[in-house]
Amino acid sequence: MRLRWKCVFVVWLTCAATGIISSQHGPFGRYTGPNSLGTYSHDRVITLKSFLTSFGTVPSRRDTYCIADADHGLFLYARVDDEHNRGHVDVVFLSSFPNCRHLPVVSATIDPAIWKTPEGVGIGSTKQVVVKEYGQPQFSFKEELKSRGRIAGMRDSDQIQIDFGDLSYDYTCMIDEKHGCDDLRVTEFGFKHDKVIWISISDSE
Repeated sequence: MRLRWKCVFVVWLTCAATGIISSQHGPFGRYTGPNSLGTYSHDRVITLKSFLTSFGTVPSRRDTYCIADADHGLFLYARVDDEHNRGHVDVVFLSSFPNCRHLPVVSATIDPAIWKTPEGVGIGSTKQVVVKEYGQPQFSFKEELKSRGRIAGMRDSDQIQIDFGDLSYDYTCMIDEKHGCDDLRVTEFGFKHDKVIWISISDSE
């Protein structure tokens, strides 16, 4: 997971050089994002088994588990902590568009009343609400940078075009490549027309 820090920093340098990143940012060296999203939480260890039970499925040998709720128009995948403990959930990605390719997908309820942050931010929340609750992000990106690996199971040969919106906000304590921090929590909000269309949350990226 440490590799992703370097990837994010390279993207940050590229964006800074082209003016893609906003000049406003939150306090570096301190995580200011939410502590949980839905049943996933930074405050406690989430076992893969308990996480999947709520969706009526069980763990297998896969690294990524995909859930789709057509009724609510919500899609979710969870990844295991393959670096430290495969029995624990490491990353959760929630979106208003299908986010898995070439992977098994379980149909289950993703209750929008549950799948929010403790502050009430979820899919469809406004950018203004996000900033009100968490302040300015440490980094912001324009989402024409579609190489950031949002869709689970994508192959190099896939030709599909995914609309990730027009902006994302990253909440992390990362300062720069040389001055990182021990707090590895990261939450990212993706926006389209100032509305949240995806949320990614992790405690080891």
